[in-house]
Amino acid sequence: MERTYLITGSASGIGRATVERCRADGCRVIGVDLHNAEIETDLATPKGRARMIEEANRLAPEGLDGVVAGAGISSPGRAAEVIAINYFGAVATLGGLRPLLARR
Repeated sequence: MERTYLITGSASGIGRATVERCRADGCRVIGVDLHNAEIETDLATPKGRARMIEEANRLAPEGLDGVVAGAGISSPGRAAEVIAINYFGAVATLGGLRPLLARR
């Protein structure tokens, strides 16, 4: 059975490198990012986080083998956005996708 992973922050940096490695190993990857991803959404907003969960359920109804909550930013002048993405985005990703992980 092909393993399926969901990776946030998949369009750049460590997230992108993780996507490339997983795909090279023969895994199916569902990327989540603002652009250039299977799920394009903004994890800084409650609506964006809900959309990620909804789309993940649509794209992987059979479940997920793993999740990498890698989306994050660093910007001293935008503390509210940093917290929204780095904390609330990660919590929503892991909590919201837990049922998909349990299926596998």
